[in-house]
Amino acid sequence: MSEAAHILTLGGSGFVGSRLMPRFRASTTGMVESLGSRDCDLTDRSSVGLLRDRLRPSTQVVFCSTIARLREDSLSSFHRNVAMAEHV
Repeated sequence: MSEAAHILTLGGSGFVGSRLMPRFRASTTGMVESLGSRDCDLTDRSSVGLLRDRLRPSTQVVFCSTIARLREDSLSSFHRNVAMAEHV
Protein backbone atom coordinates (compact mmCIF):
# COMPACT_ATOMS: atom_id res chain seq x y z
CA MET A 1 0.00 0.00 0.00
CA SER A 2 1.48 3.35 -0.97
CA GLU A 3 1.68 6.25 1.44
CA ALA A 4 -0.66 9.24 0.88
CA ALA A 5 0.82 12.20 -0.98
CA HIS A 6 2.58 14.84 1.08
CA ILE A 7 3.22 18.23 -0.52
CA LEU A 8 5.63 20.55 1.27
CA THR A 9 5.89 24.03 -0.22
CA LEU A 10 8.89 26.15 0.71
CA GLY A 11 7.78 29.76 0.52
CA GLY A 12 4.09 28.92 0.62
CA SER A 13 3.15 32.36 1.93
CA GLY A 14 4.93 34.28 -0.82
CA PHE A 15 3.55 35.57 -4.11
CA VAL A 16 3.77 32.30 -6.05
CA GLY A 17 3.39 29.89 -3.15
CA SER A 18 0.23 31.51 -1.80
CA ARG A 19 -1.43 30.98 -5.17
CA LEU A 20 -0.32 27.37 -5.44
CA MET A 21 -1.33 26.24 -1.95
CA PRO A 22 -5.13 26.35 -2.53
CA ARG A 23 -4.68 24.37 -5.76
CA PHE A 24 -2.59 21.75 -4.02
CA ARG A 25 -5.18 21.42 -1.25
CA ALA A 26 -7.97 21.02 -3.81
CA SER A 27 -6.11 18.41 -5.85
CA THR A 28 -5.03 15.91 -3.18
CA THR A 29 -6.42 14.05 -0.21
CA GLY A 30 -2.93 13.90 1.24
CA MET A 31 -1.19 16.35 3.52
CA VAL A 32 -0.37 19.81 2.17
CA GLU A 33 1.80 22.15 4.21
CA SER A 34 4.19 25.01 3.76
CA LEU A 35 7.23 26.43 5.47
CA GLY A 36 8.04 30.12 5.27
CA SER A 37 11.10 32.07 6.36
CA ARG A 38 9.54 32.53 9.80
CA ASP A 39 9.40 28.75 10.17
CA CYS A 40 12.72 27.82 8.60
CA ASP A 41 15.42 30.24 7.42
CA LEU A 42 16.85 28.39 4.44
CA THR A 43 19.71 30.89 4.18
CA ASP A 44 21.01 29.43 7.47
CA ARG A 45 22.36 25.91 7.01
CA SER A 46 21.76 25.04 10.67
CA SER A 47 17.99 25.58 10.41
CA VAL A 48 17.56 23.14 7.55
CA GLY A 49 17.16 20.31 10.08
CA LEU A 50 13.56 21.44 10.52
CA LEU A 51 13.02 20.82 6.82
CA ARG A 52 14.65 17.39 7.03
CA ASP A 53 12.35 16.46 9.93
CA ARG A 54 9.27 17.12 7.76
CA LEU A 55 10.37 14.87 4.88
CA ARG A 56 9.14 11.34 4.34
CA PRO A 57 9.31 9.03 1.30
CA SER A 58 6.07 10.39 -0.19
CA THR A 59 7.03 14.08 0.18
CA GLN A 60 6.95 16.26 -2.91
CA VAL A 61 8.88 19.48 -2.28
CA VAL A 62 7.84 22.62 -4.16
CA PHE A 63 10.54 25.30 -3.91
CA CYS A 64 9.05 28.80 -4.11
CA SER A 65 11.35 30.50 -1.60
CA THR A 66 13.21 33.55 -2.79
CA ILE A 67 14.48 36.91 -1.68
CA ALA A 68 12.47 39.15 -3.94
CA ARG A 69 14.50 41.22 -6.35
CA LEU A 70 12.10 44.14 -5.95
CA ARG A 71 12.73 44.16 -2.21
CA GLU A 72 16.49 43.85 -2.42
CA ASP A 73 18.25 44.02 -5.79
CA SER A 74 21.84 43.25 -4.85
CA LEU A 75 24.61 40.73 -5.26
CA SER A 76 24.08 39.80 -1.61
CA SER A 77 20.43 38.85 -2.22
CA PHE A 78 21.53 36.75 -5.21
CA HIS A 79 24.03 34.87 -3.02
CA ARG A 80 21.37 34.32 -0.32
CA ASN A 81 19.01 32.87 -2.93
CA VAL A 82 21.74 30.50 -4.13
CA ALA A 83 22.48 29.53 -0.49
CA MET A 84 18.82 28.57 0.03
CA ALA A 85 18.97 26.20 -2.95
CA GLU A 86 22.29 24.74 -1.80
CA HIS A 87 20.97 24.06 1.71
CA VAL A 88 17.88 22.32 0.41
